[in-house]
Amino acid sequence: MALFLAGPLDVLATFAAAIFGAHFLLNYWYLAGRGFLADVEPVEPAEGWPELAILVAARNEGAHIERAVGSLLTLDYPRLRVIAVNDRSTDNTGTVLERLAAKDQRLTVQTVTHLPLGWLGKTHALHGAAAASADAKWLLFTDADVEFKSDALRRAVVAAMAAQADHVTAYPEMRYKTPMEALFLAFFGLGLALQMPTWAVEWRRSRAYLGIGAFNLVSRRAFEQVAGFSHLKLAVDDDMRLGEALKAHGYRTRIVYGRGAMALEWQPDALGYIRGLEKNAFASLEFSLGRAAAVLGGLALIGIVPFVAVIFGGMLARAAGLVAIAATTGLVALGRRNSGIPALYSLGAPVAAGMLAFALVASVAKTCRRGGIVWRDTFYSLAVLKEHVRARRTWIAEARRTSAQNHPNGLS
Repeated sequence: MALFLAGPLDVLATFAAAIFGAHFLLNYWYLAGRGFLADVEPVEPAEGWPELAILVAARNEGAHIERAVGSLLTLDYPRLRVIAVNDRSTDNTGTVLERLAAKDQRLTVQTVTHLPLGWLGKTHALHGAAAASADAKWLLFTDADVEFKSDALRRAVVAAMAAQADHVTAYPEMRYKTPMEALFLAFFGLGLALQMPTWAVEWRRSRAYLGIGAFNLVSRRAFEQVAGFSHLKLAVDDDMRLGEALKAHGYRTRIVYGRGAMALEWQPDALGYIRGLEKNAFASLEFSLGRAAAVLGGLALIGIVPFVAVIFGGMLARAAGLVAIAATTGLVALGRRNSGIPALYSLGAPVAAGMLAFALVASVAKTCRRGGIVWRDTFYSLAVLKEHVRARRTWIAEARRTSAQNHPNGLS
């Protein structure tokens, strides 16, 4: 029986070692010499600072909207507008926003009272806000709970211009209070890095893309070229899908690391992370059971196979398992540059993988049981959501084909 089990375990452990080892080497190469957003000198461009608009959508966030929007108004970017959309709120969100706008003319408040059929509330709100800021050369899509250093926007615009990029997205510094939160964040980030490697996102020939909701800075010309959110109306993961659309249309993405310039406390505790993923994990996989199964297999490869191989495997399986664990530790160590999470948290992989798997299974089960999702108090059926996914895929495929013709060398 032991001999029968050794073969598959050897193969799985070796595969894990090869995959994680390759990712570690590629990421090490990519990150060598890469600095942080806080390291960029915020020197005014020769042509002056372009006008920039920050777009935020809020629904029933009266408890903390004043602090959130107030922090955006502390930014020292010279030509700044903030457009806050009160999306059908039933609390005092609108009242607070109007009071803030009366004190600072840079803030404009839009109020949405009706959601058109076929839109998510957030994408509809942001699409309208972008249309209302037609004079802005750059648009920043961000979340209301991100804290910025006062000069973060000037640094980001300089980074975009230096890289000749039309899209800058940033990994924020993630704040956490407990070891369990740190463990979850470390492996959520690791999973994202394995799925969308940073070294591949900036390479035009690759299909890897990235868009982080905390910081998506997009040029006006690129946003208009992809027709804003018109093709992303029902995209729950609108931040990632915007990144995908920009990449498919041939625009360069620049990834920056926000430690020292921007920070985010994503959830109040570890259970909050699980609930958050329950809400949108299946949607991010385009409601595909096959993709969900593949992700669960990947979590097993990260969190279970290497440890089982080291404990129960033969010589080859143990060696491969150790290499896989070492590579995973190396990847977490590379992430520490921005996250601050110690590399030894990699040894908690089985627990983290279990948490992520639980959240994904719960997301799939809840969505299938309901026959859809509830987003900002509106129900969307699976049939409608899947039709949107099919239409978006067709549009993205056509954009990639056209972009490949326009950029035959395949390089950004």
